[in-house]
Amino acid sequence: MNLFFNWLFTFRLGWGHRGLALSTGCVAVTNFLLLYALMRRHVSHMHTGLLVTMLAKVLLAGLALGAICWAGEHWLLGQWQVQATAPKAFELLATIAVAAAAFFASRGPAAH
Repeated sequence: MNLFFNWLFTFRLGWGHRGLALSTGCVAVTNFLLLYALMRRHVSHMHTGLLVTMLAKVLLAGLALGAICWAGEHWLLGQWQVQATAPKAFELLATIAVAAAAFFASRGPAAH
């Protein structure tokens, strides 16, 4: 499966290194789902509701961080090739700071 997805996303669709990242993610999700299904056969109570809640939070945080990275790449870092070093550093640090703030905000209240 890994070899097929690598070939499909990287060479057939021409996505290069992005295709490798997507392939790795697809294989990891498939592996998790298969292992979870097999484990569920042997364990009576797996706390599936808690797992789904956690996965929903991870999905929302991932979407927020993806949107921030996309916006930073297209607006803040759009003139990267022609900018001087100081503006590059400031805009990159600003993007990282906004992404970090979104990450910590998406975590919700700390568990005790």
